[in-house]
Amino acid sequence: MKKAIYVITAAIFLMALFLTSGCVNTQDIQPGNWFNFNWGGGSQAQRTGTDFYLSSGPGLIKGGETIKEGEQFWIQANVENYDTGKNGAKQGYICIDDDVPAGVSIGQQCKAFYVEKAKIIEEDGKTRVEKSEAKPPIVFGPLFYEGVYLDPYRINIKLEMIYNQISQANAMIDASDNYKQPTVTQEPALIKVGVRKSVTPQYILVEIDLTKTGTGKIYSPDGNYENKIFFDAQLAGAQNFKCDYETDLTSGLIDFENKKLIKCEGLISNVKDKNYPLIITLQYRIKKEETISIIVNKK
Repeated sequence: MKKAIYVITAAIFLMALFLTSGCVNTQDIQPGNWFNFNWGGGSQAQRTGTDFYLSSGPGLIKGGETIKEGEQFWIQANVENYDTGKNGAKQGYICIDDDVPAGVSIGQQCKAFYVEKAKIIEEDGKTRVEKSEAKPPIVFGPLFYEGVYLDPYRINIKLEMIYNQISQANAMIDASDNYKQPTVTQEPALIKVGVRKSVTPQYILVEIDLTKTGTGKIYSPDGNYENKIFFDAQLAGAQNFKCDYETDLTSGLIDFENKKLIKCEGLISNVKDKNYPLIITLQYRIKKEETISIIVNKK
């Protein structure tokens, strides 16, 4: 009987944990068992990241509209940023393209944006994040479709936001206490870092857990390789610190999709040298895509 109660209690706890955790959804356009310890991770604000939404108004489209052949229209994209910290500001591109054959297509067009980092506001003893927006908004147009083949003609327009992310995570590794797990300090980012450690008389063993926490495709910093990121880890004070036992990697491009576990080790000469600063740097390109549809009627 007691065993059944324990099982039910554990199931309720796990369900509650699942329901109260998870990723923050980005706004729709229409608008880190090796040591058996808990991960140390930094906290993140509920709303993070950089995204965009489309404006409505006379001549503006945001999806679902019906226009006439030859009728001019505009697309206005507003870039908003909730990221704070030294790497909070973002610059990149908004691009549009469609699925219409050449001669009718509006063609691929891209425009650059820059958005300041978000501000941390303190009011009445409470702290909140005030988003920043790129100014002026990104506007494409005037645009129009001429010579459509069908009546009505359904056209899909793809919008893509592209920008680079630099993220740094810091943790202090205490070599004097094998049970005390490090706390990670990290600015909000698409890839969250978790760290845990174990200490032997000669080595510090570190597991670095990388977890994707939101939407968007991830590429190498130069945009040439999908599902690759630049990874760098440094453990100050440790000798021969290396990660990934097959390649002895500490810095370079690594494969990454949604989650990755990286094991590292460093030689220590004296455990009484208690604290070893761990610095992890990630660099990658983010691409976020949305598609809107419109109907074009022949004249």
